[in-house]
Amino acid sequence: MDTLQNRLNQELDKMGMEPKEFAELVHIAPSTLKGYTSGRRLPSVEILIRMAEVLGCTLDWLVGYELRPETGPNLVSRVERIENKHLAGIYQRLTFLENKK
Repeated sequence: MDTLQNRLNQELDKMGMEPKEFAELVHIAPSTLKGYTSGRRLPSVEILIRMAEVLGCTLDWLVGYELRPETGPNLVSRVERIENKHLAGIYQRLTFLENKK
């Protein structure tokens, strides 16, 4: 599961967080975190959830299921696309009904 290993290291670097500090926030030993970041160990689901919460990313993204985290601007953009699609459909139906009169 090198995706978890890569993304965990990437997020820690991006946040500028020391591994010891992150380990404390996730309630694990620094040596356990070292096992995760080196790919020698796999965390439990409970620990993965705590990691995602501390990192501010989705669990899916952390384990490699999503290509990018769906938070912040990405999530807003996705919601806007969905809303625009629905609004366009509503407009088409209203136009159709209006023309039918």
